[in-house]
Amino acid sequence: MIGWGASPWGLSPWGAPSSAVFQLLGAVAIRENMVRLTFSDPVYWSQWCDPFDGASVERYTITAVAGTIDLYGKPVRDVAPALVERTAAGGGTQVDLWLDRSMSGFGARYVVGCNGLQSVFGMLLDPTATSATIDGLTRGRPAPTMDLAAPAGDFANPQTLSALLDPLAGVSVDLLGTFPVDSQGDYARDEGLTSLKKRIFRRLTTRKDAFAHLPGYGVLVPGAVKQLARQSLVLTLATDAEAQIKLEPEVVAASVRLVRSGDGLYLYQVKVKTIHGLAFDLTAPAPFSIGA
Repeated sequence: MIGWGASPWGLSPWGAPSSAVFQLLGAVAIRENMVRLTFSDPVYWSQWCDPFDGASVERYTITAVAGTIDLYGKPVRDVAPALVERTAAGGGTQVDLWLDRSMSGFGARYVVGCNGLQSVFGMLLDPTATSATIDGLTRGRPAPTMDLAAPAGDFANPQTLSALLDPLAGVSVDLLGTFPVDSQGDYARDEGLTSLKKRIFRRLTTRKDAFAHLPGYGVLVPGAVKQLARQSLVLTLATDAEAQIKLEPEVVAASVRLVRSGDGLYLYQVKVKTIHGLAFDLTAPAPFSIGA
């Protein structure tokens, strides 16, 4: 018996390359700014920036195919390699090429190329298999809705249950009045009608002229607390609230009434129509009690 098994050491598949030539088998965009390359054999990976180091970003190129356009009719966007990493799977035959920005989407085409690479077995990259053509990939745009037509947004600070469930579904009511975080660990955001309702609620519950940089902002008048509910006082507060709500950029029309509930408290009954044609009602407790 000679060598390892029936063949000399190094001439059998044990310790030998899996293919006769070292080639780039293919590439695919798996993120809007990442392309995964697959080779026939494990890529030499020293991370020393020597001439054949597969960890060097200089060994890779990506070129936009001229004349191609994306789904929205825009010309293909130029991108460039920024970082290269070896994947955990694939036994060293796959590397991820990170780009400096997102690619153009469906319809755009790119050519990914490699140069100066060799396998761990010392084979140079086959000059006939150094590039691959891929389709562009970009993050899908949300479907346009009237609710999100206005791009305004703010940190979520829910004051009502509906506001709490808008940015984050299925959360505890204990988060009311706090700054919740989303699934990425970042602050959640209020947008669309939820953001507008929060800003209206903020105006109704803020003491008038409380902010030096916002003269006239706020409806709450401390001097009105426990006053007799004279018609003139109720109309003054409702008129002021209505005028301030109309200052919000999305509001085209608004009406406000102060009505007395069954337990003697007063509520704001607000009707709002936005510039996008949406209408909604908002009921908010008055943060004071007006004597009967």
